[in-house]
Amino acid sequence: MKKIADNTIKFKLYSPIAAVMTGEKGLQTLTGADLLPYRDAIQAALDSVPVPKEQGLMAYFTGMPSVGKKVRALHPAVEELDGKLWGVAVCEASEFLSNAEIYELKSFCEGQYGNAWGDVVRMRKQAVPGGDLEVRFWQSNAFRMKTEREMGLVKPPADKTAITHIDKDSFWALIAESKQCCGQNTELAADWLCEQLQALPPEEIVRFDAFFHRFQNEADRYGLWSAACVMRDGCSDDGFMDFRAWLVGQGKEVYLSALKDPDTLANFDLQGDCLCESMGYVASRAYEEKTEGGDLYSVKLSEELKQELHEAGNEAVCGEVTRIPMEWADMPKYLPKLCVKYRTPEELRFRSRFPMWNYGSPAIQAAFRAVGKQIPKEKQNRGGKDR
Repeated sequence: MKKIADNTIKFKLYSPIAAVMTGEKGLQTLTGADLLPYRDAIQAALDSVPVPKEQGLMAYFTGMPSVGKKVRALHPAVEELDGKLWGVAVCEASEFLSNAEIYELKSFCEGQYGNAWGDVVRMRKQAVPGGDLEVRFWQSNAFRMKTEREMGLVKPPADKTAITHIDKDSFWALIAESKQCCGQNTELAADWLCEQLQALPPEEIVRFDAFFHRFQNEADRYGLWSAACVMRDGCSDDGFMDFRAWLVGQGKEVYLSALKDPDTLANFDLQGDCLCESMGYVASRAYEEKTEGGDLYSVKLSEELKQELHEAGNEAVCGEVTRIPMEWADMPKYLPKLCVKYRTPEELRFRSRFPMWNYGSPAIQAAFRAVGKQIPKEKQNRGGKDR
């Protein structure tokens, strides 16, 4: 995705195309390089289909509201890459899209290609030397649309640090580079990281994933969950997992500082919703692409890597506040700066009316005992987060 002068973001989605030639040699199915001589005829078939000039196919989009709001236009075309002719959806957007939104847009295109718009294109046969050409933007066999990154068309910066082996230091170095390239856009950073990992051997992708989840799991602390609740006005179990993935993606300084004292998150300029589910799947996506369908989670970790992970986790020092399962009424005491930055006193008083934790859970009871806190009798039968 690239921003142009008027802040419009332009990007492309690529897909294989085919055509059926009916002529002197009977029926012939053409793909890839065989289609290059007919590029102009294929484009003429696309141009002959009446669609709104400004929006293109987005005029017919009725899916995820955020996609409809962000993507202004989508125009199908063809493009030559590596000696083959590809279908390409040329898109214009006002904001960067998340992975979920990209998936939604791909699904919409596939629906249009397979039916609706694609049916009209097939009927617009073009007379070419040797017969008539019927263009097919969708095929039933393993059809898949790809982003520019997935096609390998987005290149890393020329001054990019060459990382060939993943340990705790190079892990954080890659995270830092993703921040430099993508700023606060964590979804874009996840795509960038996926691209970088695909340039590494599969075993190094496994190592990146192992370090990521070691740090994500180390952040599974009650004080950080409480911080996430303040920053987001509540945070579910799944939401806290995505919050921790987002936290790792903020880089070593923010991460280690937050583990020591969650209230330090108020010191940083953190934008967005503080969640990034896709960051947790960066390595598995990269591994699947690199190995053409391989399952990263079926790979056993070596004893040497397990020891490295143990040592890396020990460097993440948790402060006392990080271990405390707080009540909403406790937040101003333990997280004063976050409360001032993200919540009003009225919001905190309203939240205090509801239970924060599942007080009947043995894990919650143990957590309270570990920090010398008592669960009030009136709350012992009330439930909240079950941890």
